[in-house]
Amino acid sequence: MAFARTLVTVEACDVEVVRGRARVTVRYQADDDPSARRAGWAILHRLDELAEIDGRQLTRRFGNRWYPVRPDRAP
Repeated sequence: MAFARTLVTVEACDVEVVRGRARVTVRYQADDDPSARRAGWAILHRLDELAEIDGRQLTRRFGNRWYPVRPDRAP
């Protein structure tokens, strides 16, 4: 996603269909937690402008596990 690349270093992105629903995944690296969080919410906001979104999830990886980023931490 070109928009994400303007904010952070994008490692991978993918659009797939899972159980009949589109899934967009953007994996990226940022300099620090606040900028990573801002980028994640900005990417979700941009996707909202492009398509109708039923659900969204912003996660952060610690070791081998992914944990949701709390919505109350959005800018």
